[in-house]
Amino acid sequence: MQLYWKWSGNPPEVEEYHISLITSSHSFTIAKTVQQSLQISAGDLPATSEWLFRVEAISPSGGVIQTSYLRLSSSSCDWMEVFSNPFTDRIHYTFCGEQGGEALLYDSQGRLLARFPVQSGGGSWEVPAGLYFLKREGGSSTIRLWKQ
Repeated sequence: MQLYWKWSGNPPEVEEYHISLITSSHSFTIAKTVQQSLQISAGDLPATSEWLFRVEAISPSGGVIQTSYLRLSSSSCDWMEVFSNPFTDRIHYTFCGEQGGEALLYDSQGRLLARFPVQSGGGSWEVPAGLYFLKREGGSSTIRLWKQ
C-alpha cells in the first residue's frame, strides 16, 4: 500500500518526515523519509482491520513542525493510484482494497476501451495520445488520465 500526505500550506524547511504506526499499546517509528509518500507492505503491519499512522514534519534542527494522522481501514480501502499523469509512454496504476473485480478504461467519448483485473501491485498499459478515464468496477471514484 502507498501512504501519501500533503500539508495545508507548506511547512518551512522540512528536513524529513517521520512515520509512526500507532497501536492500542504503543507507537513506534516505521520509517523516515524525505518524500511525501511511503510504500508499505501490509504483510509488515500487525494483523488488524485498521491502522493509524502519525506523520511528523521534522525541521533541520530536529523539532516537529507539524503532525498529521492517517487512518487506513482494510475493509474500506477502495482507491486507485495512477502515476505519471499526464504521461508520454506507459500509464502505471495500483489499487488498494480487495483483489478481484475489474478496472475499466474509457475514452473521452465514454466508450469502454479495456477491462483488466484488479490485482496486487497494479500494472501498466500503452494507449494512443488522448484523454482517458479509469474507474474500478463498483468503485466510487474515476481518475482522468491524459497521454501527451
